[in-house]
Amino acid sequence: MDGDTIDVRRSDGTLIRIRVHGIDCPERGKPFSNVARNFTRSMVFGQDIRVTPRDTDRYGRLVAQVRVGERDLSEALVEAGLAWQFRRYSDDARLASLEQAAREAKRSLWQLGGDPHGVRDTVRRPLVADPDASAEAVELHGNVNSRLYHRPSCRNYSCKNCTRVFSSEQAAEASGFKAAKDCNF
Repeated sequence: MDGDTIDVRRSDGTLIRIRVHGIDCPERGKPFSNVARNFTRSMVFGQDIRVTPRDTDRYGRLVAQVRVGERDLSEALVEAGLAWQFRRYSDDARLASLEQAAREAKRSLWQLGGDPHGVRDTVRRPLVADPDASAEAVELHGNVNSRLYHRPSCRNYSCKNCTRVFSSEQAAEASGFKAAKDCNF
């Protein structure tokens, strides 16, 4: 399907969609998305793989660790610079180390310079913290598609495109976001 989602044919012939645990790859249409998809395809297509279930995501996909022989697919993608650790769902030290090495070597998506937010901001991703945010600040979530920000009291505070975090209304507005009308400000 893409770099971090595969369809697997089980021994009984049924197909199961699997979201690879602990990582996130660029979405279709973003830089390196085709490279990540082709890397995953070349690693798993026609191979016997070992799937270790971890969870089920909100789309009903099985979230699982995927191994091809002795290689972990998540680790291979991160090491190649074609995925980043999905920190919202993984605190795996090995993935963090591989990501740091890929960044330093400027492999694949890391050659875009720094954190690949040009790849990440317009698609569903882990929340990106405002650098001015303090621990006591109320988090406002910004929807990167509508450019609206939401308070915790808003109906759409946890929307799928609410991937920016701001520490204040001023920070949100300085970034070009406007207050959502469905909130109790």
